[in-house]
Amino acid sequence: MWKKLDKSRYEHQGNGAFIANFRFMGDSSYYVYVNFKTYASLGADFKSFEKLRDAKTFGDSIETSGLVAA
Repeated sequence: MWKKLDKSRYEHQGNGAFIANFRFMGDSSYYVYVNFKTYASLGADFKSFEKLRDAKTFGDSIETSGLVAA
């Protein structure tokens, strides 16, 4: 289950996956991280998606995503 933290961030309540929505010059992308700690570190491993639905689906199985935790 995903919890909306604020206007542009979500956290998975089961596995800790973290989604941040970045907007730049009218474009929006959703970046999925292994967890908040990874999101907060420089050079973090992530995967980007254009749609929130796709980002959440990927984040649901973050354990098998191949992303590296910080």
